[in-house]
Amino acid sequence: MRPRMPLAILVLTAGLVACSETPEAAKDPATSAPSAGARGAFSIQLGDCLKEPGGGEKEAEEVASVPCNQPHEAEVYARFDLPDGPFPGGAAVTAAADERCTAEFATYVGKPVSESTLEFYTFQPTESTWNAQSDREVLCVVSDPAGPSTRSLKGAAR
Repeated sequence: MRPRMPLAILVLTAGLVACSETPEAAKDPATSAPSAGARGAFSIQLGDCLKEPGGGEKEAEEVASVPCNQPHEAEVYARFDLPDGPFPGGAAVTAAADERCTAEFATYVGKPVSESTLEFYTFQPTESTWNAQSDREVLCVVSDPAGPSTRSLKGAAR
């Protein structure tokens, strides 16, 4: 039996300093369509469009993925790995995720998060996944609080 691999989801807000590292290039959501259905939290990729797994802090083992031309609540816009070492604590992981995702938001959406009507949250390691699965990956996910989208939010500039 495969072990459970939870991933924390945090709703984050705007306004931290930008990082200088370049994100891994996202696939073009306009030309790519992930297969629909439940996906393991560790198989989410850049450019994937998702049914929102829910707000607030919680753990998720699976998320529903759909092609970006179908109604979806969220889209993965950046990914990065935190440095190896002992688990730095939940607050430090959240601060690093918030800082980097804020910086990458403007590049993907076309407007800084502080000026945008869109929001973001993250998938990030928990202490359990950090220690048991060597999980260091953070995924930045953009969503529209006005409701589902039927196209990519890449370049939306809103």
